[in-house]
Amino acid sequence: MDYHHILLAVDPEDDNTALIARGRELARRFKADLSLAHVVEYFPVDPASETLVPTPVSVEQELVDEARKQLRGIARALDITNRHIHVRVGTVRREIAQLATEQQVDLIVVGRHQRHGLGLMLGSTGTAVLRAAPCDVLAVHLG
Repeated sequence: MDYHHILLAVDPEDDNTALIARGRELARRFKADLSLAHVVEYFPVDPASETLVPTPVSVEQELVDEARKQLRGIARALDITNRHIHVRVGTVRREIAQLATEQQVDLIVVGRHQRHGLGLMLGSTGTAVLRAAPCDVLAVHLG
């Protein structure tokens, strides 16, 4: 199978070295377009009542701006243009699957951490993406 558009689902807080290397190698091997994506999942909780409170727009925008800045740094190293950088707000499962459909992605590459219990194989984020993805998903061990 050949891949034409590969999406790296990146968490800027992680060490993405292995994920980036794998994405770069796959894009080179298949002569595929390479895109980066991060989903800002921000669910503020009122500590007094433990209920969700509306997200202040300024906080959400700061998180999006910071994620975009970090992805641009990664993109420069991969020679990826701004049009292939995607930062969304919502749930990882929904946003990555929707982005993959919109961008005609045929491989999503996600990072996985060592987990225990139900999250052992991929972790909660990787599992969510795998279940919702409209295409192949590759999980790369992040260490």
